[in-house]
Amino acid sequence: MDIKNQKITVANEDFGLWLSEIYINMEKYKGYQVIMTGFVFRNPEILKEDEFIPARPMMSCCAADLAPAGLVCKYDKASELKADSWVTVEGTLYIGEYEYGGVKYDDPQVAVTKITPAEAVEGYVYPY
Repeated sequence: MDIKNQKITVANEDFGLWLSEIYINMEKYKGYQVIMTGFVFRNPEILKEDEFIPARPMMSCCAADLAPAGLVCKYDKASELKADSWVTVEGTLYIGEYEYGGVKYDDPQVAVTKITPAEAVEGYVYPY
């Protein structure tokens, strides 16, 4: 993390830690630039056409509960991204809104400024 320049470069081995940190302290990191790598996850049931998640498989208990985890990214060409392809995303963190079960929640999200292809990252991450 570069506090002076308000930039977070998420190392592959720290993905889960940074995800938790950003969710817990979203106000603190609002406006920061973030760089992170993940696979393109798009689900039309929960994400809009201009949204995707650079995700990593996250395990909270055992391998049976692996689920994609990451930050929602706003990107006008999200629908053109190939599902499950690996990308490095750069963008600005902001506090967006997420609705679940009819209730709206604050949600840290990324306004994408740059996307580049990336190599797949093996393994999974933990939320702590």
